[in-house]
Amino acid sequence: MVDLYKSERVLSGLSVEYAKHNEIEERLELFLNKVSQFDWKDKDTALKSTFDLLVGIWEIHAYREGNTRTCTTFIKRILLSHGIDFNAGLLKEHPAYVRDSLVMATYDEPQYLMRILKDAFETELNFQYFNEGSIKEEYKVAKEKYYTTKQAEKLIAKKRLMK
Repeated sequence: MVDLYKSERVLSGLSVEYAKHNEIEERLELFLNKVSQFDWKDKDTALKSTFDLLVGIWEIHAYREGNTRTCTTFIKRILLSHGIDFNAGLLKEHPAYVRDSLVMATYDEPQYLMRILKDAFETELNFQYFNEGSIKEEYKVAKEKYYTTKQAEKLIAKKRLMK
C-alpha cells in the first residue's frame, strides 16, 4: 500500500522509480499482454525477449519484497514453458550483480545484465545458440561505472520525462 524507494549503490543511493503502488496491477497487466506477443521460438530473439521481460517486470516491482529473486524464478518458468533451458541458478549465485545490472539496464546500460543472461542460456540444450562471445568470470559492476548523484538524478529525470 506504499510506493517503494530502495537505495541503489550504482545510483549513489538514489532509487529506481518503480511503479506506484496503485498502478502495479494495471502496469503488470499491460506489460504481460505485450510479453504474450514475444516470439520465444526464434533463437535470435529469445535472449532479447528474456532481457525485456526481466527488466520490465522487475521495474514494475509487483513482488515487493524479494522482487529480484521472484522475477528470476518467474523468468525460468516462462522459459521452461517455451521449451528453453535456462540456468537461473547462475543469477541466484550472483544476486548483487543481478540487482546492480537490473538498475543499470533500467537506465540504458544493458551490457551487464545481457552478459549474465547470455551465460545463463549456455546450457547443453542451448549452447549452440548462445555461446559466441560469452565470458565466464567474476560478475561485478566496477565502481567506476557507478553513477554519481548528479548523473543518477539526470537519468531518473530523463526516464520520468519519457514515460
